[in-house]
Amino acid sequence: MHVSLIVLLFSLFVPARLHDFHTSLAEVHYNAPERVLEVSLRVFTDDLENALSRENGGKAIRVTDAGTADPFIQNYLAKNFSVIDAGNRRRPVNLLGKEITVDVTWLYFEIRDVESLAGKRLQNAVLTEVFDDQINMVNLVTPSGKRSFLFKPGESVQNL
Repeated sequence: MHVSLIVLLFSLFVPARLHDFHTSLAEVHYNAPERVLEVSLRVFTDDLENALSRENGGKAIRVTDAGTADPFIQNYLAKNFSVIDAGNRRRPVNLLGKEITVDVTWLYFEIRDVESLAGKRLQNAVLTEVFDDQINMVNLVTPSGKRSFLFKPGESVQNL
């Protein structure tokens, strides 16, 4: 009886931390009058912490520690999620905040000074350096409609 209870409790808590698939989902809204891309990015918390800890030379980073994690998140996003213009210049990323649930973290950030999407490329290489099966989905909402993109390792930049 006690073994059954332990197995049940283990099965309830372990799946929240371990998963067999590696995905992220971004909802990107282009605010044309303000010239801003407003981004909501959902990632698995343990995957993000893994990537941030790698960036920190292997020293553990916990997303719940805003003072430590937020600068790493800001830098990580600047390297891995960006808008690139025809001159190969990246627009700066501004981390606005985050929400953390049991196993998922939502990152909210913006990319300013995007005068139009014409001739721009979008990079989403989030977690591709950690997992060779990482899939990053992006839904881009513009005044003219919605488009979806799929990014994978080796295919992390697409034309807008």
